[in-house]
Amino acid sequence: MLLWHGSRLTNFVGILSQGLRIAPPEAPVTGYMFGKGVYFADMVSKSANYCWTSPQSPVGLMLLCEVALGNM
Repeated sequence: MLLWHGSRLTNFVGILSQGLRIAPPEAPVTGYMFGKGVYFADMVSKSANYCWTSPQSPVGLMLLCEVALGNM
């Protein structure tokens, strides 16, 4: 399934070199609706909200990813 992933521009160096990774155990837990994980959306507007653009840095980046969904 093709799904969107949005992240702030500063995260993309790590994403492109190491891939999408789950936050380590020592990272703060705030801001994760369903716990730590890699989040995707079928609506581009939902993922666009996570690009964190600003007047100083008005560029946001998003990935369109092929995601294999499974049971949890």
